[in-house]
Amino acid sequence: MKNTRISYFHTLLNSSTIYLKNGFFLFCTWVGGYIFPFFYSFLSYVNGGYIFFSLFLLLFLLFVCGCLTML
Repeated sequence: MKNTRISYFHTLLNSSTIYLKNGFFLFCTWVGGYIFPFFYSFLSYVNGGYIFFSLFLLLFLLFVCGCLTML
């Protein structure tokens, strides 16, 4: 009976981990796909693209981290 409880707990933990990974991946793709073009057009218009490069690196790294969690 004790082994059954442990295996149930590990199954629940694994399923929640997969759910969190999928959620983080979807969040990263949402940020990269929907938020990023808006910031691109806005910052390139206002500042001539100086802040744009650092923001691009931040969002790109966020997207890459989201993709790596799916491996």
